[in-house]
Amino acid sequence: MENAFKSTNPWEQRKEALRQRALAMGFAMAGFAPVRPPPHAQALQPWLDQGCHGGMAWLARDPERRADPGQWMEGDGVILVLGFNLAPGPARSGEEDGERGVIAAYARRRDYHEILKEKVQELMVWLEGELGHPVWKRVFVDTGAVLEKPLATAAGLGWQGKNALLVTRGFGGWLMLAEVFLGLPFTPDGGVVTDHCGKCDRCQRACPTGALNQAYRVDAARCLAYFTVESREAIPREYRESLGQSIFGCDICLEVCPWSRFAPVSSEEPVEGTMGSLVEWAGLDGVAFQRIFRGTPVKRVGLTRFLRNVATALGNGRDPDGLGSLKRLLRHEVSMVRVHAAWALGKRMADLEKETGSHDIQNRFTNQIKDWLQEQLRIETDEAVRVEIESALLSRSSGNH
Repeated sequence: MENAFKSTNPWEQRKEALRQRALAMGFAMAGFAPVRPPPHAQALQPWLDQGCHGGMAWLARDPERRADPGQWMEGDGVILVLGFNLAPGPARSGEEDGERGVIAAYARRRDYHEILKEKVQELMVWLEGELGHPVWKRVFVDTGAVLEKPLATAAGLGWQGKNALLVTRGFGGWLMLAEVFLGLPFTPDGGVVTDHCGKCDRCQRACPTGALNQAYRVDAARCLAYFTVESREAIPREYRESLGQSIFGCDICLEVCPWSRFAPVSSEEPVEGTMGSLVEWAGLDGVAFQRIFRGTPVKRVGLTRFLRNVATALGNGRDPDGLGSLKRLLRHEVSMVRVHAAWALGKRMADLEKETGSHDIQNRFTNQIKDWLQEQLRIETDEAVRVEIESALLSRSSGNH
C-alpha cells in the first residue's frame, strides 16, 4: 500500500490538499501514518508490567489493541495525525508570582479535546465535500486505546524524547494530538524523524520526582502530572514538597527542553481566572470553581482534588495569608483535604523554625499553627487526618514531613 500511488496520482493530490487545509485551519502539523504497530509499540507491555501506569487501570485494558492500530480500522486506509500548538508565552507557566498556583499551559486554555474535535469535524466536512461522498473515519483526541505519540512519530511529526513526549523541531513538545483513521487510499508519509535529543538530558535532571530516571520512559506513578490530575488518592508524603506550587499538571520537562524555545506562542488565549492566587483558590466553593474552570481541562479534577493540590502548594509557600487559608481547609468537610491541610501546616511550622529573623514573630506563628492542629485533633474522627496531625506535631522541630 505504501508505494501504490505515485505523486501524480489524484489520491496523492487529495492527500496533500487535505494536509494544506488542516494547516490553514490552525493545526501546526499534519502527517499520515501507516496502519500498523508504530515505533515503540513493543515497549507498552513491559511498561505496564512494571506498574508505570500507576492507578490508571484503563491503560492496561486491551494492550494488544492499543499497540496495533489495525484493530481499529475497517479495511484499508491511513491514519491522519494532527498536532495543535498550545505553547505558552515566555513566562514559566504561571510562576511569575511564587504564591500563584501553577497550572500546566495546556490546561489554562479552553479544553483541547473540544478545540481539536471541533477542528477535526470541520476538516472532515470539508474533505467529504471535496470528495462528494461520506468517508469512513474514526477520530481520537486523547481518547481510546491508541498510542498517539508513537503514531505521531510514524506520521513524521517528530520523535519521542527522553521525557517520553512527542518532540518536534518547530514546536518542541507543546503539540496536542488528534488521530483520524481514514478509509481512503492515501499513502503514508515516508520515513521516521531522527531522534534529536542527542546527549541532552535536561528533562531527566529537571524532573523533581525522578519520574524520568530512565530515558524515553515516564514512570507515571512518580509524575507530578499524575499526582495532581489523575490520582484520586492522597498525594504520597515523599512527593508533596516536590509539587512546589503545582496545582494541575506539570510542564517542567517541556520548559527545559532546548527544542521548546522554537515554539511560537499558541493562538489560543488563556482563560481568565486560570492564573489566580493560592489564597484565592483555597476559598473556592463548587459554584466558584465551576465558574472559573468551566470549559478548561482543570474542571475534570473536581473541587476536592483541586483543594487537595492547593493545600499542598500552600504548604510549600511562604505567604502569611496562606496560613489562614490552611486553617479553614483543616476544617473542610472532605477528609482528604484535611489530610493535606494538616501536612501543609506542619510543613509551614517547620519552615518557620528554620528561618532567621524575629523569633517573636516565628514563635507567634508556630504556636498559632500548633494550637490549630491540636484543636482539630481533639475533634477529628478520621484516622488518616489524625495520623497526619500527630505527625506534624511530633516532627515540629525536625522538619521531617
